[in-house]
Amino acid sequence: MRPATRSIAIDFYYRGKRCRERIKLPSTARNLRCCENLLWQIKVEIEKGTFDYATHFPGSKRTVHVAAKPAALDTLEQVLTR
Repeated sequence: MRPATRSIAIDFYYRGKRCRERIKLPSTARNLRCCENLLWQIKVEIEKGTFDYATHFPGSKRTVHVAAKPAALDTLEQVLTR
């Protein structure tokens, strides 16, 4: 986890891929602790097999790359276009 000026970067491995996400919070001591707790929660969920990338990071472009079934994340418009 790295603090930045306007956001905090968290870094973890999921399904063999390195994942880096930015949390849009100023890097204060309290926000850093919150992000440490989030990172801990993510690691526990990964170990249990209950982690859902889209739930934690709904707007992330990486969600499609690490999803078990990427097509399940397509919108209805994308499916109909295919």
